[in-house]
Amino acid sequence: MKDQAEIEVMVAKLNAALVKNDVVTFMRTLIQIVEAQGGIDAVSKKGNLDRSQLELFLSEESKPKFAHIQSVLRALNMYFTLIEEE
Repeated sequence: MKDQAEIEVMVAKLNAALVKNDVVTFMRTLIQIVEAQGGIDAVSKKGNLDRSQLELFLSEESKPKFAHIQSVLRALNMYFTLIEEE
């Protein structure tokens, strides 16, 4: 597992990808975070998620639905927050 500082850098990348509407970077970074948190097995168990569905969701070809992203984020103890653009 990566240390907290490395996780925070990856979370900042997730946020930047959301701001830029960059789905590819968002998904790649989410995969890195899953790997840093012990991999698909660990995250699926922690979040009570189906392992094969999670693996499919995290594939490069995936076009995830918002609800699926929320499920994975909950398993990683993360959530979306909105801020008003200045």
